[in-house]
Amino acid sequence: MASGKQRNPERDATPEMEFEPSPHLTEGSIVEYELRTAMALQVAMEEGLRKLKKKTNKENVHKSRVSLRRWFSVWSVMQDEGWDSEEFAKKQIKPLKRLLKAMGALRDMDVCIEKAESIECTEGLLKKLKKGRKKKEEKLVELIDSLSPLDITQEIGQYLRKRAEKLVQERKSTPYEVLDAYVRTQEDKVRKIALKAATSEDLHKTRLGIKKWRYLLTECMGLTNLELVKAQTLLGEMHDLDSLEGIIKEHEEPQEVFKALRAARGDLFREWMRCREKLPYGLRPGFSHPKP
Repeated sequence: MASGKQRNPERDATPEMEFEPSPHLTEGSIVEYELRTAMALQVAMEEGLRKLKKKTNKENVHKSRVSLRRWFSVWSVMQDEGWDSEEFAKKQIKPLKRLLKAMGALRDMDVCIEKAESIECTEGLLKKLKKGRKKKEEKLVELIDSLSPLDITQEIGQYLRKRAEKLVQERKSTPYEVLDAYVRTQEDKVRKIALKAATSEDLHKTRLGIKKWRYLLTECMGLTNLELVKAQTLLGEMHDLDSLEGIIKEHEEPQEVFKALRAARGDLFREWMRCREKLPYGLRPGFSHPKP
């Protein structure tokens, strides 16, 4: 006769769990949290712009652009939460957006050249692309000289500290209460488009949605996720190849170049399809424990 311990359904049942957000998001004022976050990113932004002013090479353009994008990802939340003003938008935000756009155009050229070299485009096309890069670099240098972006970043710091003094009296929510709503909204937007995205346009929209979702988690909540990094990278590389394909058609490159490009894009798309199933919907910084 078999022997063993009698099963106790109550004892053996999987306990119901509840989620508790990370303490750094539940303690203190949302205003103070937003100010600390923005000011920390301002330091990185200033460092990147200082290097860019000295030399507009590929590395400095990329790093400075990323530092501005990180700051703007936090500002997109703060702007909706009462930090903005008409004068601030005109004198500080608008010039920085102009600068970010110019850096983006130059960065796109750098990536385009890299991709063209990787699929062995003709020397004629590479020469044309490098000439185009030179023109965009000259425009960026002119813009940096005319805008004095380091002065703008200093003004941003002064403005935010002063603005916080007023807002801290008005807003009493915790960081998690505010930021969770933004992340949930962005997750829903990505979920709706990611599952059906097949065209270049829809894949590009998905990439932008994932980028915003990733920045909300990373810069606003302090949580990095490698699946989001991978998804954004895959979609970004597909977008780069789609952009390059139009240039290749205009330049009438050999068929071997088209085949290499489409093979590379096909590999990226198949990897994206696998990655899409692992997107971390519902991910938040914190921990789960059994309900009492």
